[in-house]
Amino acid sequence: MVNIKKTNQAEFFNLSKKYTVYKIKYNNSYSKDSFLKRTKENESLYFNRSYKNENSLDIHLECDEFTSVDNQVCKFLNTELNYNIDKVAKSSWVYIQDPEFKLHWMHTHEYLESSNRTKLKTQWTFVFYIQIPPNMKEGDGNIIFKSEDKKHHTFIPEVNDIFIFPGDLKHLVMPSQSGTIDRVVYASNLNSDFNYKTESNKRIKFDEIY
Repeated sequence: MVNIKKTNQAEFFNLSKKYTVYKIKYNNSYSKDSFLKRTKENESLYFNRSYKNENSLDIHLECDEFTSVDNQVCKFLNTELNYNIDKVAKSSWVYIQDPEFKLHWMHTHEYLESSNRTKLKTQWTFVFYIQIPPNMKEGDGNIIFKSEDKKHHTFIPEVNDIFIFPGDLKHLVMPSQSGTIDRVVYASNLNSDFNYKTESNKRIKFDEIY
């Protein structure tokens, strides 16, 4: 059974001896419609790529909306977990599931980027739920974590939830096939310790199917 601790700022879910997942609520500095507008603007910056056929697109658009989420997460890590974040490197993307999307796979975000453009590894990953289809069937859209003891831990996200977890924690996201609208998430990998890096450009890929 997961040990849960609650504070005024967050919920702490102790999955195992090694892993804890944190959940906070977005402070509503910007509306859902504003975020959805920004995702469309970001998509327009690409040639021949869209969320409909790629599901994830890196963020090329720096804007106040996305920055507000980044700042809230960094403030939480600083004040609640005592991480000294005076500088941060990040890799951000928007992940969209339309109702036709059927894939799910267990994976990690161990490295800041999957493209081998940087040596930096991921300390923290966060996912912010912008839009979730209403009235989905049980299990659709859940996020499932797999701790080092091979136990699975299932969470049912809600709009404005922000989940924060270590980059090497295995997880998967279930499709939202019963939804009538897209499920939209903004996510980032963060590194505030530039000594936390790899000397190899080899990437370990997880092809484990849940």
